Amino acid sequence: WSKALKTNPNSGRALHEIGKYNYRKGLYDEAIVNFSRAIKTNPQSSDAFNSRGIVYEKKNIIDRAISDYSMAIELNSGFTPAYNNRGVAYGKKELYNKAILDFNRAVELTPGNVTVYFNRGLIYKNKGLNDEAIADFSKVIELAPSSLEAYENRGLLYGIKGFYDKVIADFSRIIELNPEDVKAYSKRGIAYSLNGNDNNALADFTKAIELNPNNAQAYKNRSIVYRKLGEHEHAEKDEEKAGLLLGK
Repeated sequence: WSKALKTNPNSGRALHEIGKYNYRKGLYDEAIVNFSRAIKTNPQSSDAFNSRGIVYEKKNIIDRAISDYSMAIELNSGFTPAYNNRGVAYGKKELYNKAILDFNRAVELTPGNVTVYFNRGLIYKNKGLNDEAIADFSKVIELAPSSLEAYENRGLLYGIKGFYDKVIADFSRIIELNPEDVKAYSKRGIAYSLNGNDNNALADFTKAIELNPNNAQAYKNRSIVYRKLGEHEHAEKDEEKAGLLLGK
């Protein structure tokens, strides 16, 4: 693309591709210059506005990012990535209703877009709309059955609702997909304990400790279960270990 730019200094496509390359390399200021030049060359390029918005968002210049995404949408009302990106940016400003409107439009345009459902689920979760969030994470799982993040988020929401069997099922699926996920064992252990299955809870906390011997929270959680089971000596050892790890 550098050769193409030497041949034609006003090649919007070459400037855009160089901007994407600089973005991938972490050269964000250079990328902004590239995309700005591409926009000057072709002011109708929704792609260039969207790409520059991504860089501004990466630099946490959210208002400029939103402005660029909005321009991309104005130029191309069917541009799903721009709606999704603007929705994420609105979410960072806690403008959740605006974010949801953008994600709704993105879903209308591309009903099978996993990323959009996931991002809308996060916004619903932040708004405390747990049923709506669960529905979106379930849709992600339907479309992408190996999405660890979707199982995790849905599992946590099931926990808030007290559906511990469903929590256990979701974190069990995570463990199937990634048997060394320490957090999944810990979360499932908590669900087992709350569901009255302390032996399984002990096994999960022990596995979490085996995978990460410096996991203070797992020791604390296991100590609580030991106390419930009347195994006070084991509980004290775990409490002492957790304290040492936490510097207490």
